[in-house]
Amino acid sequence: AKGDTSVTLDDIIANVKMRDHLDTTRKESPLRKADDAVEVDSGKFATAEEQIAWAVDYFHQFMQGK
Repeated sequence: AKGDTSVTLDDIIANVKMRDHLDTTRKESPLRKADDAVEVDSGKFATAEEQIAWAVDYFHQFMQGK
């Protein structure tokens, strides 16, 4: 709940995993990754700026047909 400081990181991770499972296994219109989706492991970047730089570089390469 808003302002609830008793929620832990483990609680948040468990909640996201539960929602992902429910969304991907539901019968009607399950959540699926697009065939041309690019998965990005943001854990390999130290900063948001590094993430943005990677995305911009990827976009430029994509637009050049590489």
